[in-house]
Amino acid sequence: MFPIPQVEGSAYLPAPGWAGRMARAVPVEARRGPVDPGSKPLAWMAVIVMVVLLALTAVLQQMAVHGREAKKQAAAGAGGAGGAAIGEVEPPTFDNLMLASKLVSKFTELSEQMKQPSGASMQPMIASLDQTAVEEADRVRLISVIGFNVSPEAAVMRAEELLLPPTVEAESGATAPATGDGGAKPGVGPGVVVIVAEAKKLPPGQRPLKDAKMRADAELLRKVYSTGDASKALTREEAEGLTARHGFYGRLANLHGLAAGDQAREAVVGGGTALLVALLLIGCVVLAAFVAGVVMFIVAVVGFASGRMRAAFVPPTAGGSVPIEMVAVFLAMFMMLKIGSEVLHATTALDEKQLTIIALLAQWSLACVIFYPRLRGVSKAEWKEMLGLRAAAPHRSVMREVGMGILSYLAILPVFVGSALVAVMVLFASQAFSAAGPGGDPPPPPSSPLFDLFAGGPLAVVLLASLTMLWAPLVEEVVFRGALFRHLRGRWGVAVAALLSGLVFALLHQYHPAQLIPVFTLGFCFALVREWRGSLIASMVCHCIHNSFVTIVLITLISLLA
Repeated sequence: MFPIPQVEGSAYLPAPGWAGRMARAVPVEARRGPVDPGSKPLAWMAVIVMVVLLALTAVLQQMAVHGREAKKQAAAGAGGAGGAAIGEVEPPTFDNLMLASKLVSKFTELSEQMKQPSGASMQPMIASLDQTAVEEADRVRLISVIGFNVSPEAAVMRAEELLLPPTVEAESGATAPATGDGGAKPGVGPGVVVIVAEAKKLPPGQRPLKDAKMRADAELLRKVYSTGDASKALTREEAEGLTARHGFYGRLANLHGLAAGDQAREAVVGGGTALLVALLLIGCVVLAAFVAGVVMFIVAVVGFASGRMRAAFVPPTAGGSVPIEMVAVFLAMFMMLKIGSEVLHATTALDEKQLTIIALLAQWSLACVIFYPRLRGVSKAEWKEMLGLRAAAPHRSVMREVGMGILSYLAILPVFVGSALVAVMVLFASQAFSAAGPGGDPPPPPSSPLFDLFAGGPLAVVLLASLTMLWAPLVEEVVFRGALFRHLRGRWGVAVAALLSGLVFALLHQYHPAQLIPVFTLGFCFALVREWRGSLIASMVCHCIHNSFVTIVLITLISLLA
């Protein structure tokens, strides 16, 4: 479409014989490849377009993240349940709270079957869940989690805390019940209570309820755990109502009074053995990989410091534009998909599952961007060499590059784990800072959009797996390490190019800012692998291993918890 004059002799190909060996003997920083196809004016235009689109996309991604959090916080502040109007209750979805609740409940059932009660050891877990229970429905649901995993007495105490009477003014309009000194204070409408000032200092999960329906359900749960048998404490309609409104949590409450190992309990919280075995296997794999990774990281540091390991990547001479054009085209297509998804949500009657499947399928269309250089007239051999889509010289062995990719990922793993720990500390610090602010309310913990995707059904899970395990290692590596890193490397050193390409890579992900730290770390490390090997195959293998392991672990755990 846009033919480009070809360089005589295909300068992307390695020099043969003694000339090639001499070239490889020269330090990489002293070597430069030919100018990439294109021109400087087009390169500047592409950079400007890329920066604008990157800023817009990053803002949209963070708006989506904070939109989910703001929705939960607004629902909590209004006394709603999962965004429902007062008096209505939306059934629970699979989120962080349900993941943790099912996990501890299955282990509690397993412990009781083994005659080793674990109630006291669950207190720290419950304390952490208190921080996630921002919505009133979640506070009520925690009562059943406490009753099953800690003790019925603890559940009764929690229910009574949530049912504290109104005492102070919060809104104008109606009159709240009388206070202890005999006076009455303005409050809100019937069935709604007001949180005392001191209660604002409590964790979200322990704050008194305002919604009448939630208070009624908390009273039902108090009745359940005040007796020894849920079937005697509740009528059939009340028991079915708890299950209809609270799903797993309602079923958990209705198990009260049944012996460990009962068939009804097994149907709700069984499978603890399989879950334990799976977690032990995952833990062993991670530990073994981490230990091997520490060894490989030390080997890599010593190898590069001693000069025995050298970078094979030869940066191009500055002046070309096709690689950076390719990045700009990718961002433009990505932005179009984002806008198209929002339009579909706003204008069609399709349900969330259908919209999710359409969005996942549409993302595969971005794979065509890897052929953009061919559209610009770059020959097949030069296209593969430019983007690293072939094994590096002198061996030109794909299997060798695959092996180097596996070893590289092991060396990256300790760095990734360290960045993940930093992200957790930053997240906790931001939560504590927000809690110490004027409102005193910490923001809800960041939720993962992956849970919503898993809720889309088996087809959505298959499409998600194909994107994470195939699409991302191919398309993202070609765009960010094949094209963007190459363009930046032609102008700056490896550190700056790796940092900038890693930053762009991270900003396009729809995660909480703290969660972008490990994403950035991966992007930076993958760029270093590209620098070392020259080929893109090794970094693709790294990306594939990481995404495949995370995806398989998530699918396994969610399947066992379901």
